[in-house]
Amino acid sequence: MSLTPGSRLARYEILSPLGAGGMGEVYRARDTRLDRDVAVKILPESVASDPERLARFDREAKAIAALSHPNILALHDAGTEGSVTFAVMELLEGETLRDRLTSGALPPRRAIDIAVQIARGLAAAHAKGLVHRDLKPENVFLVADGHVKILDFGLAKAADQPADTAATVTQLPGVTDPGTVLGTVGYMAPEQVRGQAIDARTDLFALGAVMYEMLAGRRAFQADTAAETMTAILKEDPPELAARAELTPALASIVRHALEKQPSERFQSARDIAFALQSLSGSGTAAMPASHTTGGPSRRGLRAIAVAAAALLLVAAGAFGAKLFSPPPSAPKAFTTLTFDDTIIRSARFMPDGRTIAYTAGRSWETLRMFVLRDGGATPQPFGPPGVLLATSKSGELAVLTDVTFVSGLVAIGTLSRMTFDSAPRPVLAGVKSADWSPDGNSFAIVRRVEGLDRLEYPIGTVLYKSPGYISDVRISPDGTRVLFMDHQTEGDDRGWVRIADRDGTIALVAGEFPSTQGTAWSHDGGTVFFSGAVGNQNLVVWSAPAPRAGGAEPSRTQLLSVPGEMAVVDAAADGSLLTIGSNRNYRVGVKLRHETVERDLTYQDTSWGPSLSADGSLLLFTDGRGGPDNAGVLRRTDGSPPARLGDGAAVALSPDGKWALVNELRASPQKLVAYPTGPGDPVVLSRGLVDKYTDGFGYWSPDSTAFVFRAAEANKGPRTFIQTMDGSGPRVVVPEGVRVALFSADGRGLVGATPAGKWQVHPIDGGAPSDLAVVAATDEPVGWTTDGRAVIVATRTIPARLERIELSTGARRVLRELRPPGLEGVRVTVTSVTADGEQFAYYGVRQTRTLYVVK
Repeated sequence: MSLTPGSRLARYEILSPLGAGGMGEVYRARDTRLDRDVAVKILPESVASDPERLARFDREAKAIAALSHPNILALHDAGTEGSVTFAVMELLEGETLRDRLTSGALPPRRAIDIAVQIARGLAAAHAKGLVHRDLKPENVFLVADGHVKILDFGLAKAADQPADTAATVTQLPGVTDPGTVLGTVGYMAPEQVRGQAIDARTDLFALGAVMYEMLAGRRAFQADTAAETMTAILKEDPPELAARAELTPALASIVRHALEKQPSERFQSARDIAFALQSLSGSGTAAMPASHTTGGPSRRGLRAIAVAAAALLLVAAGAFGAKLFSPPPSAPKAFTTLTFDDTIIRSARFMPDGRTIAYTAGRSWETLRMFVLRDGGATPQPFGPPGVLLATSKSGELAVLTDVTFVSGLVAIGTLSRMTFDSAPRPVLAGVKSADWSPDGNSFAIVRRVEGLDRLEYPIGTVLYKSPGYISDVRISPDGTRVLFMDHQTEGDDRGWVRIADRDGTIALVAGEFPSTQGTAWSHDGGTVFFSGAVGNQNLVVWSAPAPRAGGAEPSRTQLLSVPGEMAVVDAAADGSLLTIGSNRNYRVGVKLRHETVERDLTYQDTSWGPSLSADGSLLLFTDGRGGPDNAGVLRRTDGSPPARLGDGAAVALSPDGKWALVNELRASPQKLVAYPTGPGDPVVLSRGLVDKYTDGFGYWSPDSTAFVFRAAEANKGPRTFIQTMDGSGPRVVVPEGVRVALFSADGRGLVGATPAGKWQVHPIDGGAPSDLAVVAATDEPVGWTTDGRAVIVATRTIPARLERIELSTGARRVLRELRPPGLEGVRVTVTSVTADGEQFAYYGVRQTRTLYVVK
């Protein structure tokens, strides 16, 4: 219905019409209670007369209103007055991007500014499970003050809804039927054109099309008819961007990457695009002005620092979810982006000249190769056989790992070899994890595992330190007298400490314990160390600290750099430049269901991990979040139904009968272990007993769902494994310290655990000597039992991972499944739960996109 100026709609006085179209009529109005001008959108009567659509409108209006992001049009109010359904939005002054593009292409600097702000807005919506699905220049508004607003989530769909129930906020033509194509021709992703399921990456394709149009002054896909345009989207690449002095190859590469036909080949999140665009400050394109910085922490409190410089701002200033604060005087002032492909970067080092850089990269862990970038060149050159770069010597010789096996994405084992760019590797020692050259180039500091312990040796054969977990990031001081390293308590988990070992084996603590630690380096004079660690709810950030001596106090540290995603420092040059690897992690949870040939991705908001499956395979419990207090336990059915968010914290385990979900509530003070019923009933807070702190999300239920084990710590003690029942009694320690439990025995009377030496044993719950489980190798991870208990099901720690059945009586093995799930190709998948027939299992994997930078 149409409204006339002067009429009233609830508390809003209609002033004048602003526009009308298929999605409704928009009016300028006055909010008489708050005394401000707003935009009121009247929805068609078909919405108000359809109870189901009206309920959907109300739910999703609340979701969009909750976004409260400066790059999304704010929704102030929504409701129904009589027969009129309306939405009240902020009133904007400016023009749409479509209006601006009538004058031709935009300057690259302005195009990047707009694209970064769009990416931020999309990231906020995607974090709430909303996909826009109709991003185009008409739905991007350029506010007079320089801000950019995404308009009209009229085709928005909750990302966790089934593909055939496209409930929308302001959708008009009718509820979407399966296979119906929604969107605007020319900006639709290939999966939209085909009527397939969509996700956040669909919006990223549309953003790529918008970026292309801003830079080229023409659409990326435009033919004489809609059908021909959709064919071009499916089969053709847009013309190369016209050569302009301001258009760098790096910028063109970002646009092409966003327009990949396959979702798995595109950027995997809007934050990735924002990060890549801002990083172009090192390629001749300035970053976003600080005035566009937005507040509010992300899922793990991503922060960014803004640094005043003559011509450049730190590329991370103003990133999605960032928090602005004053940097230390020594903060970095500019980035130079060295890599632009969506690859894994495993390691990198400066060569002696400080300009040439060697690094290890690949599309997957299986395809890692070594490359060299000479004198800031844009094209990396491969060298040598497949392997992993470890270190460079002052003479230009390289220490590398060959014949590599990846224990995890963090830990690799191989043969330490020495080589040059022009010579083949010469083996030195097998079974090495990490190594560095001595300053004189005559010896190495190495890490290798002996008798179940990681050993730091310098020189080879002289043990300076041992760890039951793993040791990484070994770096020898410039004077050759000390070794900087990271000490992790659990293999495969990068939680840990930064330490320095003297030649006599005395140890000094630099910093820790951190929830995550990766990357170390020495300053040129040896007085300062650089390292990366996560503190509290932060992501991985770069710190510096004075290099301490043994016996001294832990030194104060200075935060140098915080960016969207994570940042690990890997080397330092004589001029003070840092070599860093920036990354974003996407955690994927999947489940293989009986009678289905392809695994089903049940990830929630790109941050899901640690899944636990019910015995019948119908329910899945997992953790949503990248770590820290922003985690939440999430329960969802494996048929893809919408998830239910349980308590804040880490999911621990789902009972085999599917009736109880354990969640470690990290935000509670003190922390609580809570059992949530999956059906009707109230949560049960479990007795703490002597437990001082629940340490992580580890946990397993007994086969009969009456008892469970978990890891926790008593006051002033390290983590131990406890057992507890649902009868109200407190927990008790159940296995010797140092044993890593994997699951209950088949009869529920014992616990299967690995000793520090990697030997698998069954420990009786009621006490007594353990029995060896000799058929299971140290490289296996037991994940379940067959129904008759005569065979154990294990997951191999390989890429790709395999599920294997091992007969207890004979040790005979049979491969049940090789895991190559879509979206996690080349990633080591961790299987956490399996049904007794081996037909259904749950797993998770982490896909990291990484970029190499030099930081001045």
